[in-house]
Amino acid sequence: MIGSSVPTKRILIIRLSSLGDLVLAASALSSESLGHVRRRLGSNDLKVDWLLSKGFEGLFAGDPRISRLWVFDRKAGVRAWFRLAEELVGEGYEEVWDLHSSLRSGILRIIFLMNSKSRRVQWRRFSKDRVRMLSLLFFRIGRWRAARPRTVLDRVAHVLGLSQAPHPSFLPLLSGDSGLVPVGRAWAPLKEGQRLYAVMPSSAWPGKCWSVANYAELARQLQMESSGQWIPVVLGTPKDEASIELLEQLRVLNIDFRDGVGLGSLSFSAKILAASAFYFGNDTGLAHLAESIGTPACVIHGPTSAELGFGPWRPESLILERGDLLCRPCSKDGKRCFRFWDPYACMKGLSVQNVLDQLRPRLAQFGLKKGTNA
Repeated sequence: MIGSSVPTKRILIIRLSSLGDLVLAASALSSESLGHVRRRLGSNDLKVDWLLSKGFEGLFAGDPRISRLWVFDRKAGVRAWFRLAEELVGEGYEEVWDLHSSLRSGILRIIFLMNSKSRRVQWRRFSKDRVRMLSLLFFRIGRWRAARPRTVLDRVAHVLGLSQAPHPSFLPLLSGDSGLVPVGRAWAPLKEGQRLYAVMPSSAWPGKCWSVANYAELARQLQMESSGQWIPVVLGTPKDEASIELLEQLRVLNIDFRDGVGLGSLSFSAKILAASAFYFGNDTGLAHLAESIGTPACVIHGPTSAELGFGPWRPESLILERGDLLCRPCSKDGKRCFRFWDPYACMKGLSVQNVLDQLRPRLAQFGLKKGTNA
């Protein structure tokens, strides 16, 4: 039984970036995770802080599970990191969950150990499974399930001392800004029977991008098969060139769509994902965010694969890929392709017809029905 007189236990989570990694790391905030930690520490009064990079704080805006967000600007440099470390040392944390396992977090740990106030803080570190990862990428040893890297969710669970990995949830994001889009940005209302599906054609890594022409052709095919009932909503930021280009191609093809580019808030993106039948796009953080709010994700995997440990986890989600290439997976970001005779065949060789063949059996499960003229 947990005593009510036990003092407040404070936890610091370190995960600076990026969007997908932050979403998966947030499985540490699940009710199962925090309930286990309360029992382990013998206290009902648990306060959790999170340290992350500037630009991602919107992900946890108004999240009741977080007591305080520590936001670090990476452009501020090393001295700013040391100043922040000194401030964190005096916060009286019981545990630090290092879910980033980087040079920065390693420096922070050394500073904690050197200070008498924080020397007894229990430091729990996330494993990157580097040996298994390298064995998979370079020697293909990870093709066997027992040797491949553990999933990110499993590794987060291990940090907390859990035997079973909980799933992340960002439902608090849906209670933020009102409406699907910002005030002053109107969308045409959906007609009876129409459903949205979210499309993300961009990625920070060009090697992980399916061509914009393919996205446009797939949208055209789905429009024809559904007699205009399936409406794509294109997501991204104003800096995502692929998203901007896709909007233009959809206009040229006279396809009914909704513009979700540059909404300015992750809360709006989350609401659009929640209102969509499914997410369709590249292997990006928005795919993980979609799953965390209950929307299945249909993710295109080229250089990456589920064997790397960060694939979709919902049973109704789907990986769209070429299964005939022994060179896959080759990296986590597709930055380099070693097929000099046929570079990025994993993406260029994944045809629209191939993707449709994989996608069609799931469409009925997503609540999307073919139109009468299909």
